Amino acid sequence: MAKIVNVELMDIEAFITGDKCGRSKSLDISVPSDLELIDLSKDLHQVFDKSLNKASEFMNSIFINAFVKNEKKDNHIFTVLKCCNDEFNYSARRIEDIAIYLDDKYRCA
Repeated sequence: MAKIVNVELMDIEAFITGDKCGRSKSLDISVPSDLELIDLSKDLHQVFDKSLNKASEFMNSIFINAFVKNEKKDNHIFTVLKCCNDEFNYSARRIEDIAIYLDDKYRCA
């Protein structure tokens, strides 16, 4: 049995403005029912989280908000994936890379 998890990926501008500006992507993924959101978060951190070399690199960090759909209990997680690249607009590529990874691993619902 699977459960549906809604994952919102946001760059810093979308996060600060409540998704009024910046880049964001929302997707529903189908995950095994025994997968906890913390395990999903750990997986993303293992693959995508980087150490910061300088403060300006934080601007390309990705903010992730995820919750299990149609579940009565509060099952929600928020995390930040840091980035060691301060190239302009690099976060847009990272959002797409993360979305592709999630789609390949869990298949979008």
